[in-house]
Amino acid sequence: MAGEIQLSNENQKDIEIEIIGDGSIGAKAKELLEKTHLLRELGFSTPRRVVLASGFFNEFFLRNNLGIDFANVDITDSTTQRVIRGSFSKEQFELIKTISESFGDVPLVVRSSAEGDSRGTGTYNTVFVDNDLGEVNKAIRKVLSSYFTKSAKAFRKDANTPEGMGIIIEPLIGEKIEDSLVPEYEYITPAFSGYGYTSTAREGPYITIVRGLGGAVDSRDGIKITPLTLGINDVNFGYYLDQMWIDKEKRFSEDNGIHYGKIFEVNKAFRKGHLAKTQIDFLTATDNFDISHLFSSIIKIEEQLGKPQYFEFAITSEDGQPKCWITQIADIDIKVDTIDFSESKTPLINADSVTGTGIIESNCIVTCITLAQVKALEEYNKTHFGYILIYRDELISGEVRDLYYQHYSNSSVLLEVSTGIHANNPISHLSGQLDMTNKFFGIFSSDELFELENLLKPIVNKTNGIEEYNGKFKVISSERQNRLIVCKVD
Repeated sequence: MAGEIQLSNENQKDIEIEIIGDGSIGAKAKELLEKTHLLRELGFSTPRRVVLASGFFNEFFLRNNLGIDFANVDITDSTTQRVIRGSFSKEQFELIKTISESFGDVPLVVRSSAEGDSRGTGTYNTVFVDNDLGEVNKAIRKVLSSYFTKSAKAFRKDANTPEGMGIIIEPLIGEKIEDSLVPEYEYITPAFSGYGYTSTAREGPYITIVRGLGGAVDSRDGIKITPLTLGINDVNFGYYLDQMWIDKEKRFSEDNGIHYGKIFEVNKAFRKGHLAKTQIDFLTATDNFDISHLFSSIIKIEEQLGKPQYFEFAITSEDGQPKCWITQIADIDIKVDTIDFSESKTPLINADSVTGTGIIESNCIVTCITLAQVKALEEYNKTHFGYILIYRDELISGEVRDLYYQHYSNSSVLLEVSTGIHANNPISHLSGQLDMTNKFFGIFSSDELFELENLLKPIVNKTNGIEEYNGKFKVISSERQNRLIVCKVD
């Protein structure tokens, strides 16, 4: 019943996860509920959390004439806006007020926890918000609305996930720090954050770590976990430059301390309702942090649970020492890789930064290179299946994202043409989304695209702005070997 706190086990009070309402809490919240005790035993910190279970929202759906529950809300072009503009009952509003006040004067993070989405795939929203009742109420509705997008519906169908979602409310982990350029500005941010895997199909365990709040950091090129002592000074950080749109070549040079393949947004911080890139004068105090504890302890989780783990973390400073928080954790499958490339003919495409292992056959390659082609791709996708999609990186990882799952849901392979927008790094969580829907992914260069288009000119078919190359193609992909090739079959 909405308003009633449901304690799912005796240990829940100890791990400070409160569940409100009946029904599903979603995979992300379930993983945290099951593993928080172990995380704390291994020396990690976790924040207090409140989870609004799926049943909490049934009254909201009925009140706003949307349906009776998650599975019975009709998804149309107006559904997301109807959810955002909807209102909670007086009882629910008072309960949200109590939750908001219980966290005190700290910003909050309102996160989705959908069924079947424990790792986080970028399908649903996460909102950072000031702890103001009106803003928290709005953030809950915004996260809820992300469940009812066409992309989310298509993703659930392809990933075969159950219906239902919980919403997690937790404090933003970080410290108050002044902006070194504008001293009157005060930001909240962890010193470092990132994500990692305890082991992967391709290599051993690794993490990716950035200064401040991370963004678009999904990559296979992380810092390898080692049992040896590792300090922050040993980590090769990348930097997101203001001139990146102008001076693409310079930013990859060693002279300015930037390493190709690790171009991340750094020094992201929260201030007055939004995240911003800023210059923060907190780096000196944390540069000598020893973070080997993170590496050695996180591997123990896999040893105790018997499964590889995906995890997200934040590091703050406490009495001059690093304090490591685990903000998300999920089991991942062990992938078997027996792919042999030795007998493959000369490929049309060689790609790396690979997600997916196996062989896929397709009768069509489609290119989506410009913004004008995105709408045409969406129409094409409604009636075509199993095609290989080639798109430019700025469509999915620029300042304004234009390409979503609904545009390519029926494709079998996604090949990203790298123009340097995020170097070799797919948009954050994208590989998780493709893993769950059994799609292959890889990145290749714009020079190779030019050569490919010339090679395939004889079989091009231009329809409604889409360039379609018909033929017989074989895609061979190995995540462990970090290689994906496309061959033309005679």
